[in-house]
Amino acid sequence: MKYFLYFCFMLLWVTHTCSLRAENNQSVSDSIVREIEKNSFSNRLESNALVDKLHKLSENEPQNIQKRIQYMYGKMAVDYAQGINASDLVKDVKACLDTLNPQKYTSARTLLQYTLALGYVSQDDYAKAFTMAMQALEQFRKQNNHRYVVQNLLLLETICGFIKNLSMSKDYYQQILQLVNPAQPEYYRAHLLFYNSMYSINKVGEGIDSLTAFLPQLESYGDKGLLAMAYANLSTFYVTNHNPNGSYPYLMKLQNAMQYIDNMQITCVFYQNMGLYYLGINNYKQAESYFRKYKAMAVENNNINHLFYSSYVLSLMYKQAGIIDSAYVYLQQS
Repeated sequence: MKYFLYFCFMLLWVTHTCSLRAENNQSVSDSIVREIEKNSFSNRLESNALVDKLHKLSENEPQNIQKRIQYMYGKMAVDYAQGINASDLVKDVKACLDTLNPQKYTSARTLLQYTLALGYVSQDDYAKAFTMAMQALEQFRKQNNHRYVVQNLLLLETICGFIKNLSMSKDYYQQILQLVNPAQPEYYRAHLLFYNSMYSINKVGEGIDSLTAFLPQLESYGDKGLLAMAYANLSTFYVTNHNPNGSYPYLMKLQNAMQYIDNMQITCVFYQNMGLYYLGINNYKQAESYFRKYKAMAVENNNINHLFYSSYVLSLMYKQAGIIDSAYVYLQQS
């Protein structure tokens, strides 16, 4: 059960992380934020370079609260999208939020609340994430900030998938569809999140059938990041339900889509699922190779969920091979 919940977490996080977009604004820092939101999922290096620019702008004007907040938000957006543990940043965001006067800095606090909600999700603290997202949603609605209303609804749909509340997930899914259309990426993310929520409550068949039926529309839309998410999710649906042959075509589609994006979280999922595929067909040498790559990337990301799961599987593999000392070492890490 522990690792089934982990898979649900992984799918929902990966699906939501490509959903961040920006408000139109003419300032340099706002333009950089828009570019970060556009690229945070698919282009890691470019996004990190943009975050560095925001940091320099913030340092050049240390009294400018808005630039400081934009830097923290931009960094959180990239870390969240890439599956990087942002525990230190969460502390900084919370400290900043606690110091801002609610009457004087309403808009700034609202963006910080949304930023903090993203951070809490990355720490598996869904109660705090839900609270922050709801507070931000209320304020963004008062500000008639349509784009961030949609982003908050997507985040709330994500959280409800994590906590296995399909009814609430469906409610946010329906709210999103009333605000977006098939020309917008948020339309597709809302669908992907809802199908993942089905998976998270063990409606695996419905999740597979719904996502498979939706795939032609998504492929016609053509967004490589969204396609990578869908292929990653379908390969996970199959490989975690003892159907390695069903997962393989989607793993190959995912590998092809990865040529066009640079996302550490997606790469982790690919290594993991390839390892599980080879385990499923009893090719332990190839399985070990992929799980070692998977674990190395989990260490680089400081991603606890990936690190625990990769160590757990490697422990089982070494135990089965009779290499007890190695099995014990990996078991201690899981």
